[in-house]
Amino acid sequence: MPTPCTPRTPGYRFKDGKLMIFKEDEVMLIRGWEEPMAIAKGEGAWKPFVPEFRLVAPYRRARKAAAGKGAKERPAPDDAQLSLDLWGADDSGEAAADKPATPAPLTLARQRKRAFDAFRFSMPGEVARVLERFRSHQWSLLVLLAHDRSFLDVAVSNPVLAYAVADWLPEHPGHKSGLGKMPQRDLLKLLRLPGTAALVKLFRKIPPESVDRRLWRLLLAVLRKPDGESSKLLAHVPTINVGVMELILTRHIRPAVTPALLEEVAADKREKYRGCAAAMLRDIAAMEDELRDGHRLPPLRSVARLRELHAHVSEEFRKLETLRKVHGPLPLPPLPGIRGRIAPLRSQSDLLAEGREQKNCVASYTSEVAAGKCYIYRVLYPSRATLCIRRMHDGNWGISELEASCNRKAPAATRAFVEEWLAPCRIGV
Repeated sequence: MPTPCTPRTPGYRFKDGKLMIFKEDEVMLIRGWEEPMAIAKGEGAWKPFVPEFRLVAPYRRARKAAAGKGAKERPAPDDAQLSLDLWGADDSGEAAADKPATPAPLTLARQRKRAFDAFRFSMPGEVARVLERFRSHQWSLLVLLAHDRSFLDVAVSNPVLAYAVADWLPEHPGHKSGLGKMPQRDLLKLLRLPGTAALVKLFRKIPPESVDRRLWRLLLAVLRKPDGESSKLLAHVPTINVGVMELILTRHIRPAVTPALLEEVAADKREKYRGCAAAMLRDIAAMEDELRDGHRLPPLRSVARLRELHAHVSEEFRKLETLRKVHGPLPLPPLPGIRGRIAPLRSQSDLLAEGREQKNCVASYTSEVAAGKCYIYRVLYPSRATLCIRRMHDGNWGISELEASCNRKAPAATRAFVEEWLAPCRIGV
């Protein structure tokens, strides 16, 4: 069993066909092809584990400096070393100006990109292209493709069905052989789904980029036991992206969803990765619960009408805020802020003040913050904004909402600054 030494600082490396991820208290070792293996070691012995974070992403060349425009980007060589000389100083702290020049140490982000790029290029291109479209939990599909090469045809023609079979397989190891030769209707039956041509077609309508583990079990449950309205909506919508799934599968907002609204959301590229319309509708429902307990949302036939209703209910909710005196402890922030730039809102009064100042309904998130589902921050640099972070599909804290006053989109520079703040806490690509 390999026993790489854990460095004093986190880092990433690819060597001898294996991806190494070094954390302060753990080392992960992952081989992708041809015999997948994933093991981790903390204080004790090496143990197998299943990587949930993204292992394979589309390859993008890094931007070059002017002097190196003609050079081609290549994955990190196998003997690339982790450099821990972060300040270029000797043990006495004096600058090493008179010593031979050494390459500048790679940043953690650059180490991660090189290692994961090399991991991607260690497997066949057609396999990498199938895996890269899924944003997390790629491991089971990688293992299945390595074991049964004939299953690649299914993964290319109906990638989300292949993903579902791979996700199901670890609990049914007796079916490991011959899956690639089975008709897709029979694969559906293995998943306890109706083996119909219509359902095969429905799986093809789901973009792999839109597979979200938080919604996956709910979607399968609806497909196994059709409940009428939601099943009908799924059958007729042209694309089943994240936005469509959140609208249909979130039970308390579904009565307000209409086919016209779904078609508009299905055509919106932004909804492939995030349920923007569903988030707005959940906001409305949460505020309405505070304003009028049990109030039924009206049917919404366009995103424009949804925005109008959100603005109206937000105004009513802000009026209610002046009558509320909510104080109490909230959980400690999951990530520290940056003095003078990003500040966690630690109390209910902070949330109320932020809502008044920014003219938004952030106070309606109080119950979710108290439950540890999300956390709210006040962003002061490079522009004023309100930030909500949540656990994403891959287990990392990520941006759920980042908005300027009146729920306007925050500038790109502000979003880039927040993403840079979050980057050191993220595992995977």
